[in-house]
Amino acid sequence: MLLTMLSRYTGSFPTGIQALAEILDVKGTILPVTIDRATLVAELRDGKRIYGQTAIDVPRGTQREKIRDVFLVPHYSDSISVYLPVVEAIKYADYIVIGPGDLFTSIIPNLIVPDVKEALQETSATLLYVVNIMTKFGETDDFTGHDFVRVLEVYIERQVDGIICNTAEPDDKLLEQYRKQKAKFVKTADSDKWWGNRRIYASDMLNTADGIVRHDSKKLALLIEEVICQKKE
Repeated sequence: MLLTMLSRYTGSFPTGIQALAEILDVKGTILPVTIDRATLVAELRDGKRIYGQTAIDVPRGTQREKIRDVFLVPHYSDSISVYLPVVEAIKYADYIVIGPGDLFTSIIPNLIVPDVKEALQETSATLLYVVNIMTKFGETDDFTGHDFVRVLEVYIERQVDGIICNTAEPDDKLLEQYRKQKAKFVKTADSDKWWGNRRIYASDMLNTADGIVRHDSKKLALLIEEVICQKKE
């Protein structure tokens, strides 16, 4: 609501983001992947379609077909356009870190905006992907680290350079709570020959404060910093 209000007050979505970043004293630059309005649509394996991120994110009932594809439907034109500063940022980046986040509702929607995939294919930056710690019902049921990477690479049509994954497993009590939500711990076998020349960066990055499984932001930042330092050396 605050972002919407600031966007209307400043005259555009990008300037609204900039104003909010200044209020929150954000470090770095935040860029919207597009400023065109669109609806995210998920097509299930049985052919049904679900419209809107919220509806996709929170499945109704206890069962749902897996997602076969996701795409964006523009509101006011035949297509949506990338926000050009995003393409420039990708072009001149040294490192690009994707994730963590819900694969089909937070990650892939940004990558299917026209010209983003092409920019990722052409960049000389090192591309790193942070694999989720837990699966999500209706999106990534029974996914392993391999599955997350495979699906991501299908959408960007290129191989990532490195995979960052958590090794610390939540305790049984917490895992049982997540099982009630049909979510499981994501395991990544670094000995899998499928990885090829993709580098695996595995470490304990677990944070279970307040009974919620998430990445520890400080541990994750430290690991990314170590990866960059190794590459420089």
